[in-house]
Amino acid sequence: MIRMKGLVPGVDIQITTTGLREGEKMHEALTYEHEAVSSTTVDGVWQVENVHTLSELFDKRLAELIEAASRRERSEALRLLGVLVPEYASERAERARRWSA
Repeated sequence: MIRMKGLVPGVDIQITTTGLREGEKMHEALTYEHEAVSSTTVDGVWQVENVHTLSELFDKRLAELIEAASRRERSEALRLLGVLVPEYASERAERARRWSA
C-alpha cells in the first residue's frame, strides 16, 4: 500500500517489525476435512479437490434455495443454505435450522 501511494518503505515511511502478536497465526488452513490436498509442480502451491460429487439431491436443494430466495422466505433460504453448505454458520441460519428441525 505504501508503494501504491508512490512512497518508499523505510525511506518515506518508517517500518517497525514487532513480530507476532498474541493469537496471530503463522499459517492458516483454507481447506475443509472433506477436501483432498495434493501438491503441484509449483513449490508451495497446493491443489484442492472436493472428494464429494454433486448429486441430484444437491441440485434439488439448490433449486429449492433459489425458489425460497425468490419468494423472499428468509428462514427457509437460510435453512437450505445451511444444508447445502454445512460450514456456513450464521446466527440466523442456526435459528432457522433449529426452528425447522
